[in-house]
Amino acid sequence: MCIKMFSKKYFLSLFVTVVLSLCMPGKIKASESQFLYVINSNAVVGYEAVKNGRLKPITGSPFPAGTGPSAIIIHPTGKFAYVANKKSHNIAGYKITNSGVLMPFRGHHFPAGTTPMAMAIDSAGQYLYVLNIDSQNISAFHIDPHSGSLKQVKGSPFGAGSKPTRIAINGRFLYALNSGSNNISVFYIQESGALQGNKDDAVATGTDPAELVFAGIK
Repeated sequence: MCIKMFSKKYFLSLFVTVVLSLCMPGKIKASESQFLYVINSNAVVGYEAVKNGRLKPITGSPFPAGTGPSAIIIHPTGKFAYVANKKSHNIAGYKITNSGVLMPFRGHHFPAGTTPMAMAIDSAGQYLYVLNIDSQNISAFHIDPHSGSLKQVKGSPFGAGSKPTRIAINGRFLYALNSGSNNISVFYIQESGALQGNKDDAVATGTDPAELVFAGIK
């Protein structure tokens, strides 16, 4: 019979491993999301992603939006949601509770330009940018980190190209896709959130550009 001696360090390590295993069964990976939101003709429908990929309606869903919801975006912290309403020309803001319920902000609708159709938030979560198709400009808002409330950046809105349809952010730069002028407008995002553009920086895309997206190899 062989008796093997184990150190206190070994038993401590074993105890921690067992405790962690018991406390974190089925832990969701960091890349997975817990809630799914869908905009329809007049509201936001919310679902919780449960086991086996199934979707469970969130209590209180659907949540009211403005007139003609056209886009939805989630703040990088996961605490706030914003919906662009193309017919009421404004942005609806919500706080996302731990159960996925959307709670409208006080003063819930924030004026945008004419027919807002696309949105982007910088990686730091400081600014929200809204592309307004019919007024052909971009509204810029400062995001309050505590309440999520929006306040227009000085100088907003900023002119875009002809019939802008999409926007994307890469680092300190914002790009607007213009279907009318068949090009991409390039803007530098200043510390204040204001956009600084140069018409000479516009890049041709070919006829009827429809979408733009950045990709990076990690």
